[in-house]
Amino acid sequence: MPPEEKKSQDPSIAEQTPKPSVIQTYASDMAKAVRENQGSVVKIAMAEAEKREHEYVEFSPKSTKNKIFIISAGALILVGIAIAVYVTIIKASKAVVVPTENGSISLVFSETNKEVPIGGLSRDQIIGSIRNEFINSPLKLGTVENIYFTKITDEKNETKVRINAPDFLSLINSQIPGTLSRTLEPDFMIGAYSWNGTSPFVILKVPNFQIGFSGMLAWEGKLFDDFYKLFNISTEGTNTMLFNKKFTDAVVKNKDSRVLYDDAGKIALMYLFLDDNTILITKDGGAIDEVNSRFLLQKK
Repeated sequence: MPPEEKKSQDPSIAEQTPKPSVIQTYASDMAKAVRENQGSVVKIAMAEAEKREHEYVEFSPKSTKNKIFIISAGALILVGIAIAVYVTIIKASKAVVVPTENGSISLVFSETNKEVPIGGLSRDQIIGSIRNEFINSPLKLGTVENIYFTKITDEKNETKVRINAPDFLSLINSQIPGTLSRTLEPDFMIGAYSWNGTSPFVILKVPNFQIGFSGMLAWEGKLFDDFYKLFNISTEGTNTMLFNKKFTDAVVKNKDSRVLYDDAGKIALMYLFLDDNTILITKDGGAIDEVNSRFLLQKK
């Protein structure tokens, strides 16, 4: 028999031929799967890391972005508190009306200055104290007295403030129109000029002539009612008609004026403008020249 046939028939040789390993196939399949999915696993891990970093940046107080936000918010809160404190202080300071703009305590030069405390007084008591001062004050001829009003705002520290114009008119229950009252400047003056008797007067300050004049026209119907007691004007006899009489245009001491005449043709009450911002109210023409000359002198 030829050798080739013997070899093919030998069973031992056939058994020695290696068979493919099943384990090796599973291992290689697993490795292959890992290699194929490795990119996806890495991507998932990177996405998770990025998400955590984003959450840190967005929510962590230690992140630079949030530190800036927290500092800015704190600064805004402090600024808000500072503004609130400042506004409170400014509002409080506006209630204190001590010297006038020109440094004195009267709007025109006065030889004497009389303080009248009116805290807690009624309307009639306030008006009565002013009338008594006008009637009983021993003024020298040709001099002016300024009367100013104060009240205690802090009993413990005895803090004294000067009453401003709107507050004073409110205290005497004046019927001044609200449009005029709201525009009045704080400084005002109630005074008396001694010449042929005592001539009382009131000076009010307004922002401009248009506001002042329109406001005074609206006040005319109640002006006599507000000032007849203060100026000690008689309402007996025919003067009872003064409550209903109308003001008329007139020129008094070379000044355009609005005048309320009594039945005898005498001036009972009048007002005029010393300048575009200054109103003079008085009961006769006796004080006009003196008050006007002092006013012009003080403006220089």
